[in-house]
Amino acid sequence: MQTSIIKAGVTPEWIKPGHPEENGRHERFHGTLQLETASPPEDSLILQIQAMSQFEHVYNFERPHEALDMKTPGSCYEKSYRRWDGILRPPEYNTKEMDARKVSTRGAISISSKMHFLGEALANHLELALVAIFRYIIRSRA
Repeated sequence: MQTSIIKAGVTPEWIKPGHPEENGRHERFHGTLQLETASPPEDSLILQIQAMSQFEHVYNFERPHEALDMKTPGSCYEKSYRRWDGILRPPEYNTKEMDARKVSTRGAISISSKMHFLGEALANHLELALVAIFRYIIRSRA
């Protein structure tokens, strides 16, 4: 699924390992989702799905969000003017700003003759852009 999302045009963003504060909104959402739908979980799959649907409605249409000046996400949503044609394409990179490396069949890339594991999901699928922050992460782990 990861590679399909990338090929659909979604650009992943990485944070520094051990720094969840760089991704606070995402972490906050998951905390709220867990509290509202899984603490405790429902007694059956049907009831869990209903709880998730109820949460989605409340979160998007009833619950005000401080980051949105106390408006709901549903009241701020605007339909995208872009249309996706359903074709998965390999990503395109500006090679003046970043390096691209082919991911090996084992899910690793080579930098300065050293292999760095990225994940089996990316194995042999596509070229992965290495932005400055990613170079920093690899250097900091070496």
